[in-house]
Amino acid sequence: MAADDIITMTNVSVRYELRNSSLKRNTSYLNALSGITLNVRKGETLAVVGESGSGKSTLAMAILGLLKHWKGTIDYRFRECGLTSTEDDNLKRGELLEIWQRSSIVFQDPYSALDSKKLIKDIIAEPFVGHRKGNRKRAEERAGQLVEQVGLTLDHLVYYPGQLSGGQRQRIAVARTLINGPELIIFDEPTSSLDVSIQAQILNLILDLKEQHNLTYIFITHNLAVAKHVSDRIMVLYLGNVMEIGMTDSVFSEPLHPYTKLLISSVPLPKSDYEMKQRESREAEVSSIAPPKGCVFHPRCPVATSHCGWDSKEIIQLIERESYLRLGLESLNADMQDELNFTISAADEDMAGKLLDLIGEKNKFRIASSELRGSKIACRLYVSWSPRMVPKDDRMVNCILYDDEFKNAHDIQK
Repeated sequence: MAADDIITMTNVSVRYELRNSSLKRNTSYLNALSGITLNVRKGETLAVVGESGSGKSTLAMAILGLLKHWKGTIDYRFRECGLTSTEDDNLKRGELLEIWQRSSIVFQDPYSALDSKKLIKDIIAEPFVGHRKGNRKRAEERAGQLVEQVGLTLDHLVYYPGQLSGGQRQRIAVARTLINGPELIIFDEPTSSLDVSIQAQILNLILDLKEQHNLTYIFITHNLAVAKHVSDRIMVLYLGNVMEIGMTDSVFSEPLHPYTKLLISSVPLPKSDYEMKQRESREAEVSSIAPPKGCVFHPRCPVATSHCGWDSKEIIQLIERESYLRLGLESLNADMQDELNFTISAADEDMAGKLLDLIGEKNKFRIASSELRGSKIACRLYVSWSPRMVPKDDRMVNCILYDDEFKNAHDIQK
């Protein structure tokens, strides 16, 4: 753990148990995070981006110690608090209280995050009183100071949340996180439910408070334009896996991972004469319950190699679709021996020959060998190469296209 790190996560994995209501014995799992290794530096803003279901909010819950079942190690190094949590030695309640005094979170929905039956002064003061940082008089003094720092007036202290707009409620949520003098604040999509006209105001407030209070931020968002505006570094998540992490300006100017390129290509154009080629992505159904093998992004990746993790089931489905479009076959008789080997049976040798030509044309980057045996075609796939985080220039990227070991093993030019 580097001296300037406030949080270090090492190989953290989280999965949620899913039960089939009709068959209670049949239990499946959703893989929310898969082997996350991450450091958060003091004083920085780290943006965590990705599509819905990528594991962003689960990452926040893991850091705050709000998950019961997880694997890995999380080290905390606040000013007066050094703690380590593992799956075998979870933080005790007293230790969690130490973490919660020094870190906080602002949630996405300001309407549900505030208790509608309490006055604003009591909502802001609640963490101060709850952690016994001082008496109620001192808590109300702090609430008065903070409500002005977030751009509201002392009059708002005697309002109820229902009397405030969404933007004002989110300002109150920010004030509440500051009352105990935290070092780390996690923002979980703090502007996504606000009007566009209000979003910029809240973001600028967040940045101003960071400088005033010497804070460290983890900023969770699916909006890359917002991430670029607020962050020093950016981490890209997909199906619970880190795809790329590096300095924000560098990632935006030259994204490396195909998934990062896909995300950035969807960012609205900054001006009329700016051109950005839209990246294409394959249509594919993917799920965290049964994530793809190898690189989890390979079913959607436009530059996937034959070693990215394809299995027989995936390739058979691709061939079925193509044989219907090209040859008019409504069904394909395929027998899957294992993940790398399968056989396709045709009606006759002539059709088998046509299927062999189609396979060679459309799937030459995935099939290691295909052999015609009468009216059958025996196919074998390449062995997949597990991706890993590797250094590239000034960042880390999780893609075999940048892995020198993979390139040397397959004689690929660097």
